[in-house]
Amino acid sequence: MGIITRLPDNVVNSQALQDLNKVSLNIEKDYECITSGNLFQTYKDSGSNASRILNLKDTLSSASSFTQSGNTVMGRLKRMEVSVSQINTIASEYNARLSQALNFGITDSTFQSYCQDQLNNIQNILNSQDSDQRYLFGGYETTSPPVDISLMGGPVPGNPIDYSYYLGTNDVVNAYLSQEVDLQYGVTANNVGFGNLIQALKIGATTPPSNNLNSILRTDAMPQMEKAINLIPNILAEIGTSMKSV
Repeated sequence: MGIITRLPDNVVNSQALQDLNKVSLNIEKDYECITSGNLFQTYKDSGSNASRILNLKDTLSSASSFTQSGNTVMGRLKRMEVSVSQINTIASEYNARLSQALNFGITDSTFQSYCQDQLNNIQNILNSQDSDQRYLFGGYETTSPPVDISLMGGPVPGNPIDYSYYLGTNDVVNAYLSQEVDLQYGVTANNVGFGNLIQALKIGATTPPSNNLNSILRTDAMPQMEKAINLIPNILAEIGTSMKSV
């Protein structure tokens, strides 16, 4: 994420696009004349002028296309940033609730219900879409929801992360911002930071109150939670880096 390949000497910048737009109306008029076979009588060298204007038309079209691509990427990154910020808030709140549970114990199913509610919230967030109704966190799978928490099994000894909730691809999206610049951007819902948080919540949601609940939360949930708290802010930082590259 945030990997960028750049050859700055030939990048189509915004100033160049503005200059092209200033003459776009004239180019369009000349383009129509050329493509219809009706060249202006004032042209002394119709072939040379035709080539020049057609090249300008192609350059303007390419610049506009790359600008639109950049706008799309920025829009998706902004939505990702908001979504990951929400997940980061859930992580912070759960970390506090988990610490409280370990300190004071749990006597009813309230903690279980809380954990399940937060799992549902995370699923909804990771199934967010952009303005074109494409899913944000599924990698190249943008047409169907990438997360289904119900596919997860119960926690197992050793506490490995269960990624069966994830239905997307493992590759982040690649976008072309000019002929010389491409950007790999975004994050998938099976990012390890998300996986740590989901696993920690799953343990809390599926472990009923009992005499050994505190032990299970301490040995299984808390280590996952500590990793999530450290990793999720890094995801936000990477999204910010990608936004600066657009």
